[in-house]
Amino acid sequence: MVSESPQPPAEVPGEVLPETSSADKKELSSTAKAVEYGDLTEPLWFRKEAFLANDFEADVYVNDLRRYVPLTTLRTELDNHLVSLNSELVELINKDYTDFVNLSTKLVDVDGAVLRMRAPLIELQTKLRNVRKDIVRALEAIQSALARRQEAANMRSTLELMLDTANVVAKVEQLLAEFEQLDKSSSGDKTRARVLERIASEVNRLKFYVARGQDLSFVKSMMPRIKNAEGQLSDGLQECLSSALDNKNQLVTLHCLLAYAAMDNVAGAETAVRQVVVAPVVSKLLSSAPESTELRVLYKTLLEGFESQCSFLLDIIKQQHAGIHVFDFVGNALLAEVDAALLESRPVVFSAGVPSTFLTNFRASLEFLEQLEKYCLTRQSLNAFRSSTIMSAFLKRWNTSVYFTLRFQEIAGALDQALGSFTLNKVESKKGGQFAMSATTVVWECLEKCWADEIFLPALSDRFLKLALQLLSRYQGWLVSGISARTAALNSQLSGAGGAPPSTPPPAGVPQKSTAGDWTAGSSAEELAMVRHDAECLADLVEGSYTATVELTLAHLPPPAISGIRDAFSQGAVKLRAVLPDIDALCTTSVVDKCVEVLKQMRGITATYRMTNKPLPTRHSHFVPSILGPLKTFISGDQAHGMSEVAQGKLVRAVAEQVTEKYDGMANDLVNTIRKTEMSLKRLKGRRDTKAAAGAQSGEALSDTDKICHQLLLDVQEYGRQLSQVGVAPESVSSYERLSETVNPTKEGPPTAAQ
Repeated sequence: MVSESPQPPAEVPGEVLPETSSADKKELSSTAKAVEYGDLTEPLWFRKEAFLANDFEADVYVNDLRRYVPLTTLRTELDNHLVSLNSELVELINKDYTDFVNLSTKLVDVDGAVLRMRAPLIELQTKLRNVRKDIVRALEAIQSALARRQEAANMRSTLELMLDTANVVAKVEQLLAEFEQLDKSSSGDKTRARVLERIASEVNRLKFYVARGQDLSFVKSMMPRIKNAEGQLSDGLQECLSSALDNKNQLVTLHCLLAYAAMDNVAGAETAVRQVVVAPVVSKLLSSAPESTELRVLYKTLLEGFESQCSFLLDIIKQQHAGIHVFDFVGNALLAEVDAALLESRPVVFSAGVPSTFLTNFRASLEFLEQLEKYCLTRQSLNAFRSSTIMSAFLKRWNTSVYFTLRFQEIAGALDQALGSFTLNKVESKKGGQFAMSATTVVWECLEKCWADEIFLPALSDRFLKLALQLLSRYQGWLVSGISARTAALNSQLSGAGGAPPSTPPPAGVPQKSTAGDWTAGSSAEELAMVRHDAECLADLVEGSYTATVELTLAHLPPPAISGIRDAFSQGAVKLRAVLPDIDALCTTSVVDKCVEVLKQMRGITATYRMTNKPLPTRHSHFVPSILGPLKTFISGDQAHGMSEVAQGKLVRAVAEQVTEKYDGMANDLVNTIRKTEMSLKRLKGRRDTKAAAGAQSGEALSDTDKICHQLLLDVQEYGRQLSQVGVAPESVSSYERLSETVNPTKEGPPTAAQ
């Protein structure tokens, strides 16, 4: 018996532990202590629980970790884990060492116990196997019996199907034979119709049987008889329905239609109604109407004919009978016959060659369709009529794309012709209107045509909306191109003349050789003012009444679409207003050029006082009141009245500043020139006898330069008064002060004789 005192670790029976060296023992001891005191830290990716899983596989575990952990590191961690496991195993053995040693002494006669338990287990296994075999045999027998039972049921079902098919075929043939023996007069149509309805129901049942047994040889052998019966039934139904329609017998017609519905031969009934009832009415009415009859009148006549001569059929259509809703007599009989008759007798009504006639005919056709829709009493029948093939075919005959193309050419052609001229034509006074130019008037007329009742089609709303925006953009582009051409021409003249002022533009109305769109080449300031007035007026109209008209016309569109349309026209108006400052600049330049032409007369002042004995001037030059004459003429003209007060004020201010700037430059050049001339004359006189020169000039109080400067000063003062007359304070113009200083006689300059 082993003592209970602590014993050294012992080896596990039946297992040989590997021998360890002294170095390994030290490492094992240090590792065991680390494990015991929790000093050993393991990485987060190393999970010991994975080794205890039932589906643990070493290869999978290593492949998963090697993607982000080096193999050397993994091996080190596994070695450390192995050391830890060995330490735990030794501790467990030492903990229960006594029980571990006594285990071998308590296991007595183990082999005998195993032999004694083996025999009953083997016997039980044999019995279970035998029972299992018996169960399998019984199950197979049951499955075989069920299969035979299912086969018998299938055979019985097939036999019943064959018997039912044969019975129904025989019954149908018998009923058809009885039908042939019935009275074929109009008085017997009611009985015949009921028999046909009964036969149709039997034929419908027969079709069901045929669909189930279509692969059976028996059914295939019966197909000739079935086809023959169906043919006889169809002929009988057609004959009976035609007779009922001719006699306008509503009850017999209803029975025949129900028979057609039972046979699922809707197209046959619709064709019969179209040929027997609708076709004669349409043919008679169209043939009796003259060729010149309008399509709207023809449609009205046809509707009246339907109401009077097809009233019994319309009454049947209006009935809420369960079997009638499958028929679409409105589309496949009425509309189909009208469409075919018009295409045959009057194909010209569908032609889009004459847009106005096409529009009238198309609108009349839409109204005709609306009248036909009144015969559809339920939502289902209305949807069926609108989505029918004949409805689509009838609408496709009206080529609205060709109609829009012709209208586009008509509207856009008129606009291009109006904007293609190099001159600006005024609107005749007798025509009145709110525009000054004929080009803008044409643009407005083209915009209005897009939504006019005699042109617009709701089906082409998107195209006419796009056309209206294109017209607006075309007019704005025409303005921009003309302004750009005029600006480029002015810049070219300035650069070609070395910075000299541009020459006077040619008279208005004279054709100019320029590129397309250069309508401003010969335009005066008054004509440019007309352009500005029209552009501003058109922008206001587009953003106001025109947009309201478009919204009212397209009121059927959803609110987001209406908002988008409003924004589109608003952007077009904004682009038109963006051109106004450029037009104002051209107007200003044109007026300034005319004013500068008057200023050029200032050069004659030198010849008036040079080498003359004229006294000191006391009044301004004759041309000074005319310097701002072009500006006064412009602002007092009819064209300027279309400009707002703010716009006129800006233009007057700009002209005053630019003319004053030009005036200052020309006066400065003139004063410098005369002073240089005076200095040259003084040097020339200095070579002569100074005494004689002094005696000759002793009577002169002022020099010619002083007289000229004094004249210029008087002119500038008068020019200031002219500025005040046009509403511009001289002191508010920065260049006016420089101009006054330039022409001041007391300004320091070369010495004179008086000095």
